[in-house]
Amino acid sequence: MTDPAYAAPCGSVAYQGGPGAFSEAAAQQLIGPDVPLRPCRTFAGVFEALRSGEATEAVLPVENVLWGPVEAVQQGIALLPHTVVDELWMPIQQALIAPPGVAFGAIRRVRSHPVALGQCRRFFADHPGIEAVEDDDTGLAVERVVRQNRGDEAAIGAAHAAALFGGVVLRPSVQDHSDNRTRFLWIRTNG
Repeated sequence: MTDPAYAAPCGSVAYQGGPGAFSEAAAQQLIGPDVPLRPCRTFAGVFEALRSGEATEAVLPVENVLWGPVEAVQQGIALLPHTVVDELWMPIQQALIAPPGVAFGAIRRVRSHPVALGQCRRFFADHPGIEAVEDDDTGLAVERVVRQNRGDEAAIGAAHAAALFGGVVLRPSVQDHSDNRTRFLWIRTNG
């Protein structure tokens, strides 16, 4: 069954994630808020959309000041004939988000994209009773946690994802450093 977050009509600009993802926000900042976007569950899905012609452009994170290079993206870009249209260094505030009524003390699991979890190592070291759980995307993790409302689960993602899905920001900034930034490239395929 297709996840509703990825069932949107195909746009010409692909990005990894779903509504509420940092890549969606980067695409809107780089290109504009009204451009049709094509969400893809994985980075491989973005590159497949570009190779098949379902998308002619993409906005992708290539490096983060805390995590380093996003190797899957850099490898995929290297194999694809493309032009870099623009780039953006976007500040990234990783928020801890839960369903309404869930207190911080009840949290036992936190879901997010592996790169986002990697930017929050200190948070998990300071809270050893909280398990980090990898998910496909920050926005999807927030949506899933709010929708499932388990009572012991939160997500790490953008504060705007909390507003989008009805979640509550328990901690506005759980990344390891306040100057966390990600470099996004807006690319266009050649040919």
